[in-house]
Amino acid sequence: MSLSIQNNSRRQAYSSLAAVRLISGITAYEGEVINLSGHTTEGDGGGGDFYWDASSTATDNNGTIVKLADTTTGRFIRVDQTRISVKMFGAVGNGSTDDTTKINVALDSGRDILFPIGTYLITDALTPGNSQKIYGQDRTTSIIKVDAATFNMSALGVIISPASEPGCSISDIGIEFVQPSGSGEVRANMNQYPPAVYAVSSPRTVIDNLRVSRGWDGIKLTGNSGGSYLGRLELGCYNLNVEIDNSLDFMHGESWHIWPFGGDTGDLLAVWKDGSTVALTLGDVDGFNLDKLACFSSRVDINGISSILPFIFGSIQLDGTNSELNITEGGVIIGNLYSSKSTTETVSSIKVTGGRVDISNAHIEGGEAGYQIQVTGGRLSINGGEIYQNRLNKVSTSVSAGQLSLSNMTFRWPNTARTEPMIEQSGSGILIVAECQPDHYTAGTEVIHATTDVLGTNINGFPLSPHTLTLPTFSAITNHGTSGRYRSLDVWNASLTCTTVGDLSVVYGSRTGFINLDGDFYDFHLRLVCTPTFTTASGTLSITGFNITPTTASDFAIGSYSKIGLNTNFTSLSIANTSSGMTVQTQGDNQALTNAVIASLASGVEITILVTGRGKI
Repeated sequence: MSLSIQNNSRRQAYSSLAAVRLISGITAYEGEVINLSGHTTEGDGGGGDFYWDASSTATDNNGTIVKLADTTTGRFIRVDQTRISVKMFGAVGNGSTDDTTKINVALDSGRDILFPIGTYLITDALTPGNSQKIYGQDRTTSIIKVDAATFNMSALGVIISPASEPGCSISDIGIEFVQPSGSGEVRANMNQYPPAVYAVSSPRTVIDNLRVSRGWDGIKLTGNSGGSYLGRLELGCYNLNVEIDNSLDFMHGESWHIWPFGGDTGDLLAVWKDGSTVALTLGDVDGFNLDKLACFSSRVDINGISSILPFIFGSIQLDGTNSELNITEGGVIIGNLYSSKSTTETVSSIKVTGGRVDISNAHIEGGEAGYQIQVTGGRLSINGGEIYQNRLNKVSTSVSAGQLSLSNMTFRWPNTARTEPMIEQSGSGILIVAECQPDHYTAGTEVIHATTDVLGTNINGFPLSPHTLTLPTFSAITNHGTSGRYRSLDVWNASLTCTTVGDLSVVYGSRTGFINLDGDFYDFHLRLVCTPTFTTASGTLSITGFNITPTTASDFAIGSYSKIGLNTNFTSLSIANTSSGMTVQTQGDNQALTNAVIASLASGVEITILVTGRGKI
């Protein structure tokens, strides 16, 4: 075969690069052009125009540079190299032909490489260079296929970003792994592939619009991979989807969706939901910001031991069985958090064992058999949102160590009495509750149960009325000099009695009160609505059964006073200093205290007694 090109007066067409290489006896002018209709076969997407460079001795790379068989000097060079695709280097993209070598040769060109629509089977890692971009036409149509039957399972990853700055750029690509599809599949039988993207010690790696289906590990960004950007991700990896640690610079993300892509039915879905799937592991990072994280039946682990700056999330969605935010160390700021669980769930929505966590708005829904929120160390603060627990016999939220702060929240449950409280405090846990309220006001129930007296506790129970709280006895406070603060509204068991009870019978309408502990002082308020009926009862009135047990009587009810409601013939009451009860005393304007007697009351008439007191601990 011979070719004579004269001033581009005619353009020869060839079916493949192989056909061009067979040209012999060429006489060509610099810059003259030929046309290829395909790389290997006509219409395979690898064709294009080539021009003659008479002085070139560049190596034939089977894509953009072609050497003739019988020439030493002179090469045909691809004209348009602004959009290089793997098909220009012979990749087929039919899902069954091994395209590994062809793709890596394309990457060796150093140019940005396009994956046209197709499924590209590879058997070993792809190795782009620094700043090199590999991109497809869409994450659902430009697919890299990995099969354990043929892939090198010892490879570090499917795509390996260079271990130097800057890393590569990956976008609009899907990576699809083959997993067993028989019945009865379990985690142990899964193909445990290398990470889809291995970017260890690869600063400023860029990944966007990437989907990974049926993988084992997704994106590994350990070592110093600071400055990297992970934009829109759809990751379906059964072990660990994103791992970030030891970054020495800021890292940014846009929208990450963790879901069993390609395996959301049958046994593969059961493996995904077995409790071992991790959406994100976040270690030490000098600044981390992610706009949106949506996780299905997978866990988020945060352990930023050495991180100085907080990890910032715009929103986190935790949906389905075993979805959990698990924080052991580091500072975390979350704008919005949503969690929804089934009634058989045993894993918490939020578990804090260390670190500092601030959530601006949280909506926790479900009927977990375990805690919805559990704090055993560190600090968790939620300011706004709601907690809904539809299991009346399970505690929703617990703090046993560290600090839990809930403010401006709504506590929800089915409109019937609970058998367990919504919020539970125990051990050394500090509980702070402010401006929280129930979503209904019937079927009074215990909302908060605090069992130990801890420095820093502050519970405002006013908005929770008519529901109740249980607080620790204040006697324990004296033992260790706590200067914390409690404020609670509770149902008290105070009773109206007298010196000689006789036939006294009292029907109680309501008995409520609150305690406010502030520094070394406490205030208490009691509202007692009752109807006493009697004929033979006599003597001094007294109120017993207070929720406060002082260490000494002399420190109790200092400067206390009381006021009785209508239908009585005295205007105010006061309380004697005693730890066993409070003697009701009358006091007119500018008059000394005198004991009130039962004879001053009208039998069968409802009265309201308001008692306030102040004491020193």
